[in-house]
This record gives sequence, C-alpha cells and structure tokens, in this order.
Amino acid sequence: MTVSVATPAAAPWRQCHASTLIEGAGGDLLVAFFAGTREGAEDNAIYLVRGVARHPGAASRAATDIWSWSEPVQLTQVMDAHWNPVLARSPRGRLTMFFKRGRPISRWQTWRVTSEDDGHSWSPAGELVPGDRGGRGPVKNPPVVLTSGRWVAGASTEAGGSGGVTSTWDCFADISDDDGDTWTRSENIPIDHSAIPGPGVIQPAVWTGPEGVVFLMRSSTGRAWRAVSIDQGVTWSPAEETDLPNNNSGLCATRLSDGRVVCAHNTSEIPWGPRNELALSISIDDGRTWTRTLTLDALPAPASTITPDDAGVDTDGASELSYPTLIAGPDALVVSYTRERREIAVASVPLSSLS
Repeated sequence: MTVSVATPAAAPWRQCHASTLIEGAGGDLLVAFFAGTREGAEDNAIYLVRGVARHPGAASRAATDIWSWSEPVQLTQVMDAHWNPVLARSPRGRLTMFFKRGRPISRWQTWRVTSEDDGHSWSPAGELVPGDRGGRGPVKNPPVVLTSGRWVAGASTEAGGSGGVTSTWDCFADISDDDGDTWTRSENIPIDHSAIPGPGVIQPAVWTGPEGVVFLMRSSTGRAWRAVSIDQGVTWSPAEETDLPNNNSGLCATRLSDGRVVCAHNTSEIPWGPRNELALSISIDDGRTWTRTLTLDALPAPASTITPDDAGVDTDGASELSYPTLIAGPDALVVSYTRERREIAVASVPLSSLS
C-alpha cells in the first residue's frame, strides 16, 4: 500500500474535509473536497486537485509515487457554507460534481457543476432540484449507473435541526433517467426510529448485487445498516443492522469484479466516537456480514471528542481519519480520506492484499 497527500502543505485554508475521487482520462485522478476555516463556515468552498499519473497504469498497479498533484483549483464561489462534493461520470463521459450548499444542514441545498473536458473546465453552478431544502441527489458517496442507464444515488435528510441530538435522520434513493439532469425521490427507507438509539441513518454507500441495488448506511447505533431495492431504487426493504462497526461517521463501499464488497470505514462502535483509525473490511454475502481485512491508517486516540451541531461538526481535527471514498480498478483500490482536517490523503491498495 502507498499513501500520497493530495493537498499542499501551505494550504490557503485552516481545515479541509469530505473528499471525493474519480479516475480521469489517461489514468489521472481527480480529487475534490471542501475547505475553509472549519466545517460549516461561510468561507468554505469546493476545491479540486488533479493527480497526474507518473507512469501509464500506475494507479491500477499500486506503484510508488503514483501521482504528481496539481495546485488546488477553487470550483465554487465563497457565497455560503459548502459541503460534501460527489464526483460522478455519465456513460457518455460528462463529469458531474454534486455538492451541498448553505446551512444549517437540515436546510441545505444540493447544487452541481458539470464538465465536458474531463474536469479541466466546469459549467456555472446551479441548483439540482429547484426549491429543495434538506438535500437531494447524492449526499456523500457516488451514485451507481445501472445497465438500463438509470442513476441511483444514496440520499438522506437530517430533519430537526439539532445535529443528531434530537433530530431524525432518514435515507432514500434519488433516481435519474437522464444522466443526472432531473431526479425523482423514492420514499424513505423503512426504519423503526422508536426502536433504535439516536437519530437514525444517513449517507448511504450504494452498489448493485445479486438481489438488486444495495445501500449501506452510516448510523447512530454503533453499526452500519443495510437495505435492498429489487426494482432499481423505487422501493426498499426495511433497514437492518449489520455487524460492521460504525461510529456515526461516513463510510464508502463498492462491489469488486469477483463479487466481494469492500468497505472503507472507521473501526469504533461508539456513536460519535473516535475517528483515529480507518480500515478496509470485506463482505462475501453482499453486505450482511463483514470481516476486517486491512488497516488503512491509524493515529493515537484523540483527547477531544466530536461535537455534533446542525451548523457543522465542531472539531480541531486532532487524530481524525475520516470520510473515506474509494474506487476499484482491475488491480488496486484507491481510497481518499481526511487526515486531521489538515490534508486529504490518497491510498493505493493492491487487491491482492485483500485476500
């Protein structure tokens, strides 16, 4: 495994967080994230860096010194708090970057920009679903594109305005049949809020498996939860708890070509617990049960704790490793993640190490 830092040492921001990544033409890697004074601050903007492959096919080989990173490019104007960019590519090649804008979180909006030239230039930003408050489209992880051409995105809302203290969290699918231009919302995934501690589930990771479309969701119970749709995202099974640890922090999962599912996640089972360790776990039953396989990164336990708030998590970032996003190539996984809110790290992990 090799780890690279995608952000500059002398950055023009105090904190950065919530990266997303996608492979570009010729093996380049595009990584976007939000950065500013702190999460939820009005000076936050979305930035993009490009990792140019030093050798053709380097990313898939998990070679050393894989990418040479560009300087960050600011993609959004500093008008309001910006959050959680998500990069996605349509079958015809257009890139879309979704992101959240505004605060509080319970009232944020989803905006997007698009690129027809592999991320070298971008359209003006526009609202994804005009009039939306609470969030439409992908909330943290990339959507899947089905063989029918349909996009299914993992979406969620955080109603109640208390940052997870007395609020209610719910997941749903957002569906697009026109390359991400217009969206139709499913009903919320069924979950009995009265039977679980905390606000519920948010930020699904999504893949397609033997049963259909699968969501794996961050939760307030200490474990990740799972739901399945057999009709391309329109209706969903009731959410069920898995055995995957989740400390109420973002995760990401994808299905490999051999049918296994791999998930990047924090290892604590304490809600709002420490985020000082990231691991990869494997499921051979489409996300029901998990086996920890590899430690991605680890730091000493933090002295401070995470403080949830509808205006954004308040943290100094010490010992924090969080919000991984991953993509799978033929020979390697590439995982980006937040490192102490000071930098975005990118790890390349040979698939052979997941055996």
